[in-house]
Amino acid sequence: MMWKLFSCLVLYSSLCVAQDNSRRIKLAPELNEISGLALLNDTVLIAINDSGNTPDIFFLSLDGSIIKKTRVSSAENTDWEDITMDNQGNLYIADVGNNANNRKDLHFLKVDALKAFENEVIIADEISFSYEDQNEFPPLKSNLNFNCEAVFWDADSLYLLTKNESKEPKEKNEWNRNPSLYVMPTSPGSYVAHKTDWKSKELFNANESGISDLITSSVVRDNKWYILTYRHLFVSAWSKQSAERQVLYHKKFSKLKQREALTVDRNATIYIGAEKHKLLGGPYLYIRRL
Repeated sequence: MMWKLFSCLVLYSSLCVAQDNSRRIKLAPELNEISGLALLNDTVLIAINDSGNTPDIFFLSLDGSIIKKTRVSSAENTDWEDITMDNQGNLYIADVGNNANNRKDLHFLKVDALKAFENEVIIADEISFSYEDQNEFPPLKSNLNFNCEAVFWDADSLYLLTKNESKEPKEKNEWNRNPSLYVMPTSPGSYVAHKTDWKSKELFNANESGISDLITSSVVRDNKWYILTYRHLFVSAWSKQSAERQVLYHKKFSKLKQREALTVDRNATIYIGAEKHKLLGGPYLYIRRL
C-alpha cells in the first residue's frame, strides 16, 4: 500500500513543480525548525528539524505537504543540522550542531530512505567522528571553527562544511570567516574527519560578514556545488580532485530569511527550507529554477 502511495506521488509532485518556476510555500508548524532537506528519487522531499525536537524524519510532497513521518528509534536529536543522500538511497542525518564547539559525540545516523518511508519506526547505524585538528573542547575564541550546519555526500565520502564563528581578530574577516571543509567515510564506525586543502577565498568574493552569511546547507549534484546562507546561494563547479572551483551562479536574496535547508533535483530545481522566525516569518519552502 505504501509503495502505491509513493508511485502516485511521483506523478502528482512532478506536476506541482512544473506549474511554477519560482514560488514560496508555507510549511506546516511541525516543521517550524526545519534544518535539512533531501530528495527521495527526485519525487518526495525528506526533511528534519534541528536541536531539541523529536528524532523524526518527515516525508513531503514537492508542494511541501507532509505525507508521513518516521521515528528513528534509539536516537536523540541533540542538534540535527542537515541531511544528505548517497546514490544507493542511504540517508545520512548529521547530528553535528556544535554551537559551543565543545561536543565529543558528533555523529551521523545512516538509514535506508525508502525503508524509512515504508515504516513508522526505523533503526539507524551510527557513524561517529572527531575533527582532526580539534584538541580543545571548547577551543579558544579565535578558533571557533568546529560548528557545522552543512554536509553533503559525493563519491563514497561525507563532507562537512563548517560554520566558522571565530571571534578574533576584531577587524572584518573574509566572507564566512574562512570555513573549513572536512571529509570522512560513510560506513558505520568511528573516524577522524580530515581537513581538505580547500580555501574559501578561492571560491567566494562576497565581502559580507555576520551571522546572515554563515553557511547553513550545501549540496553537490551533477558536478555542481550549491552553498546556502541566509542571504546568498552560490553555485560552483565541483571536482573532488581540484581545490580551484569557479563560481557559476550567485544569487543574493532580496529578503532576509532564516534559510537553513537545501536540496536540488536532476533538473536543477532548487528547494530551500527556512525556519520560523518571530520577525522573518516561516516556516517556508522555496522552489526555484536556475
